[in-house]
Amino acid sequence: MIGADGAILANYRKRALYGDWEKSTFLRGSEPVLVELKGVTIAVPICFDIEFPELARECARNGSDLSTAAGICARAAE
Repeated sequence: MIGADGAILANYRKRALYGDWEKSTFLRGSEPVLVELKGVTIAVPICFDIEFPELARECARNGSDLSTAAGICARAAE
């Protein structure tokens, strides 16, 4: 997450890697990421992580006021 001044506020590693390519390319995250921005605590899960409610519950228990959901829905090439 990038702040208004361009500073990096947080780095996020997906906990639910999707498919063999992601599993062989990225390191799996283990902790939820919460960012404080103008008095609001924001959870920043991305992509496949939003399919699992356990992460949202964990973020809420850790004080998240808001959860974002950046993702993509893509069809396989035919």
